[in-house]
Amino acid sequence: GGDEFVVLLPGLEHDHDALTVAGTLVERAREKIEVKGHACNVGCSVGISFYPNDADEPARLVELADQAMYLAKHDGSGSVRLFGRELPDHPIPARRYLKPVP
Repeated sequence: GGDEFVVLLPGLEHDHDALTVAGTLVERAREKIEVKGHACNVGCSVGISFYPNDADEPARLVELADQAMYLAKHDGSGSVRLFGRELPDHPIPARRYLKPVP
């Protein structure tokens, strides 16, 4: 199981910039941490969508990034997928929408 979160990066315009940030997130998530004397291994998969190229509505951007993330999960932990770059047409599990932070 796992938790999902969104990272907003204003000003990124190119795939390679987003991939660099995503790669750093993946690497940092892989670092072993200790909690109350127990070693914890964490991994993550990343899905990316761009405003306004992929969508111009926030909910749609999250939905598209979520679709890419599910494909990244299918590729294995530590994978990154950009929406619209060789995404097959198949059903994606329903997502749980996040509530805005007050």
